[in-house]
Amino acid sequence: MIDRKEFLLSKIADNLLIRSSFEENLGLLHGRMGIILFFFHYASYTKNNLYQQVAEDLIHDLFEDIHNELSFDFKNGYCGIGWGFEYLAQHNFLSDNTGDLLEDIDLEIMKTDVYRLTDVSLTSGLSGILHYVLSRLSNKMSYSFFDEIYLNDLYEASKNVIRRNSTKESFDLANSFILYKEKGIINYSTDFLLGNLLSNNLEVDKIDHKKLGLIDGYAGCGLNLILNG
Repeated sequence: MIDRKEFLLSKIADNLLIRSSFEENLGLLHGRMGIILFFFHYASYTKNNLYQQVAEDLIHDLFEDIHNELSFDFKNGYCGIGWGFEYLAQHNFLSDNTGDLLEDIDLEIMKTDVYRLTDVSLTSGLSGILHYVLSRLSNKMSYSFFDEIYLNDLYEASKNVIRRNSTKESFDLANSFILYKEKGIINYSTDFLLGNLLSNNLEVDKIDHKKLGLIDGYAGCGLNLILNG
């Protein structure tokens, strides 16, 4: 007899199979990138290559639909999408070198003047950029396209975060980048952030049926069941 966890995951996967290709939001927290993370994990969990193929097809469609007017932010834009690909690569779900895969995203991110950015939040500000950049720099099997001018600006912006009365999360993240710039030490884990993102997800029967993403959506609920259930 199928247990409750398997039943719920099957229900979530079926829902996302039907509806994911119609999701217009490309982002990590509320859109297709979060769904892609779910399907790669679910493929590994079930040992069913069908779900890996679904995830790969969604990646292909995402790159077909990505556009230059996408925001830089972590919630719906380039930072979250790029971070999602780094997460997948660092967990061996992707065989491609993320240097080639994420070149365009690196270049788009560098268009944002981080030194003048007053928003330090994860979803729409500097913390989202720092998470993306640190995820890229922490991948020893790849390379990034950030130039020294940009990294120096991000260093100065990180020092400004330390000077302000910032949240502990923003403070620790800025310190991690400062440590990299000053001592060449990378102290960053994509697992830690994903765990935080999933920690407050709703139970499946409380989810708004319109929400498919990582935050309060089916993908997040499913990932929480796989990783923490």
